[in-house]
Amino acid sequence: MNRILLAPISRRAGITSVLLGIYHGLERTGARVGLMKPISPVEDGNEDRTIGIARQMLGLDHPDPISLSEAHRLLDDDGEDGLMERVIGFQQAVADDVDIQLIEGVAPDNAGDYAGPVNAALARNLGAQVIFVAAPAGETPERLARHLGLVARAFEKRHVPVLGCILNKVGAPEVERLQVASAHAVHTSLRNCGDYVDSLPALVEEIPLIGCIPWQTKLIAPRVADVVASLTLDVLEAGHMQHRRVRHILMVARTVPNMLYGLEPGALVIVPGDREDILRACALAERNGSDLAGVLLTGGLQPDEGVHRLCATAFDSGLALLSTPWNTYTTANRVARMDVGLPRNDKARIEHTMEFVASHVDADRLLDNIHVSPEMHLSPAAFRYRLVQQARVAGKTIVLPEGDEPRTLEAACTCHEKGIAKCVLLAKESRVRHLAEARKLTLPADLEIIDPE
Repeated sequence: MNRILLAPISRRAGITSVLLGIYHGLERTGARVGLMKPISPVEDGNEDRTIGIARQMLGLDHPDPISLSEAHRLLDDDGEDGLMERVIGFQQAVADDVDIQLIEGVAPDNAGDYAGPVNAALARNLGAQVIFVAAPAGETPERLARHLGLVARAFEKRHVPVLGCILNKVGAPEVERLQVASAHAVHTSLRNCGDYVDSLPALVEEIPLIGCIPWQTKLIAPRVADVVASLTLDVLEAGHMQHRRVRHILMVARTVPNMLYGLEPGALVIVPGDREDILRACALAERNGSDLAGVLLTGGLQPDEGVHRLCATAFDSGLALLSTPWNTYTTANRVARMDVGLPRNDKARIEHTMEFVASHVDADRLLDNIHVSPEMHLSPAAFRYRLVQQARVAGKTIVLPEGDEPRTLEAACTCHEKGIAKCVLLAKESRVRHLAEARKLTLPADLEIIDPE
């Protein structure tokens, strides 16, 4: 089996979308593909987004990952080897009857300076080749190339083979969120993929460019129902809120003639609840086929019953009518700042994302560069893990003399905690308990202490 670790090297790299897109692209070649995410920023009790999609959309049986806080604790207490032993144990619970296993690395967004070393350790201990995932986010091609070169050399020093890199969100705005519509055209200097790649000749030679994924606003467009759930809005008319998507925000404080520019498909019109003239204009636009996302009334105000009835045809054709007690500015700000990551249950958006990303990744080139090492080398962490597993199966009892020595007592506690063996300490029980209290050790309930005298 070949393993590929996708290592994000920039913040907001969009690693979930890239992972799913590569999964889809490789599957289309006929390869059997699996996913693994060993470490997640989501704490216990909550489902990680990538894993939720893998379970619900792809039908993959993925165990709960190690939380990032637990990973930090393991690093602090036992160093990198302690964390990697836990990762290798986690790996055993992931289905491996596949040709290629894609592994999602740790993102700098969550792990900061930990991300690079942890990803390199993951790749080395899991026997994976690495693909870097970067989102330019305003970086010049020259700066990005230097950054990629430095990261690649750091991985290669740890004997981790680098397959290449994928550029994601090329041409994205500085702030990736729903935009407020403007009556004036905004000129940007966003680069397209072709322009950006043309400026990276050295990068393409040294680190193969496997994919270049352009920015597309549609990829972050939530359903109206997602906005309702995220902001806990009141629904006066549901319309087609489960299917229509918010592509931009139109915050209205003007007269009708001065706001018509924004009545386009996907517009969420945010307006004070007493502006019934705007509501009527939106209803008319809906009847004329504009397919607005919806109208969100602010200030806790609702339209006159007669006006509501007048707009009934628009509601029946799909226009959603929502309400909130917040003022218009606060409402628009909250909508713009809501999480626009992939929801686990948005099948249409997930499928579009997978197809879009896959279409911009060279799966054939990726397959051509995958190789299987002729020899399997066990890392120290992998060797220790196998040794512990064999000891657990053996179920032996170990008698330890000088049980009141600090290192002996610590070893016995570790053996019981990890299920390596059952230990018997030869020492006075009072001295063992005093030592445990002094060193803040919790004595296992099944630890046997025998006084040799």
